[in-house]
Amino acid sequence: MLNESCTPQLKYDLYFRAGGRCECSMTSCQRHGALRCDEPLVEGDWDVRRKIAGGPYVMSNVKAMCKTCQQASLSIALSRRSKVGAQE
Repeated sequence: MLNESCTPQLKYDLYFRAGGRCECSMTSCQRHGALRCDEPLVEGDWDVRRKIAGGPYVMSNVKAMCKTCQQASLSIALSRRSKVGAQE
């Protein structure tokens, strides 16, 4: 059975892969535009986000995101869902 949550080891490895900086590169994120965010990852103020929702927590499917970019990504996703719902 797959572990459905991020392990402490994965989060540790991800922090070092990211160089201690946010990996958000969404072009629609107003925080940084088309560039990578590069905000420092402060303990307790960042999290692991899966690139493919519902996919496994493995290094190739996760990125480190600061809280600001996480909130922006959730807002964008909710906006897209509401637009799709309105079209149905």
